[in-house]
Amino acid sequence: MKLQLLSLACMLSIGSWAQSTLIPDPVFELLLIEAGLDEFPQDGEVLTASIDTVTTLNLFTSGSTNVTDLSGIGDFVALEYLMVNFAELTSLDLSQNLSLQELHAYANDIHTLLLPPTESLIYLEMTGNPIGSLDVSQNPMLEFLSCSYCELSELDVSGNPELRSISVMVNTLSILDVNENLLLESLSCGVNELMDLDVSGNTLMKTLGCSTNNIGALELSQMDSLNYLGCNSNQLTSLDIQANQGLTYLDCSDNQIASLDASNHPEMIELFCQYNELESLEVSPGIIGLNCSGNQLNALDVSGVLNLAYFFDCSVNPLTCVQVSEAQISDIPDFWVADDED
Repeated sequence: MKLQLLSLACMLSIGSWAQSTLIPDPVFELLLIEAGLDEFPQDGEVLTASIDTVTTLNLFTSGSTNVTDLSGIGDFVALEYLMVNFAELTSLDLSQNLSLQELHAYANDIHTLLLPPTESLIYLEMTGNPIGSLDVSQNPMLEFLSCSYCELSELDVSGNPELRSISVMVNTLSILDVNENLLLESLSCGVNELMDLDVSGNTLMKTLGCSTNNIGALELSQMDSLNYLGCNSNQLTSLDIQANQGLTYLDCSDNQIASLDASNHPEMIELFCQYNELESLEVSPGIIGLNCSGNQLNALDVSGVLNLAYFFDCSVNPLTCVQVSEAQISDIPDFWVADDED
């Protein structure tokens, strides 16, 4: 009798120790089996002890069947890296994954996301999800944030001073405050509803894309590291880039700019300034591509440009003179007429 009681006690002890985690999504469980974390036959659960030390989980599938439910993910308590791009998730609760450092959830159907309240999270990729709100206030060490092509009408990044890169293109943001993000090097916020964008304190900025908004002015005087600027299709009436001598690419087309001086930019190779109200334009000698069509230019001097080999378009201007060098004269269009005067 004592032996039977002892055997029963051992069985109860083992049963209570072998805790299971429910995995209702069959595709999720199959991926765990393929990773050696579970075994056939599929029964909708996995031993918790098999997953609670896992640090990396890649749930990307190349087939037609994708993960739709990540219930059970909370028991992956040591998880640091989660890849679930191109799945079919509609919600994602990671509030228990306090060790999470990187989340890649590109192109799902996620409407709601619960992030863990942790300083561990540094990388968040949510692009291509119909998410209407995103709370990153409890992730102060976040460095990379990508939530383009979502449905965000607001985004608060004031509690994320470590951010280096923000991508929020194609949303409906009317306000974006990056005054607390002094380490920011890249900002992409094109195709929103912004009327103002204050980047005057973001002195480390290298890449700024803010096209297709309603921005009326940009203060760039403190950005001496800026090398890419895309501010086309806004409401700019002036653009001062004298402090941004490292610019290699500038697109300020489709604005209302009356004059532009890009002559002191030795690294610049492409300039798009078409469809403004330019009456004055100065360009860098190193430029290889220039589109200044659709302006009010009466004269244009490109004689100092070494090689406009990529493209050159100055059409739809009231031009009476385009000044070229002796080396360029053989390459002028057939319909231009060379002036005998220097």
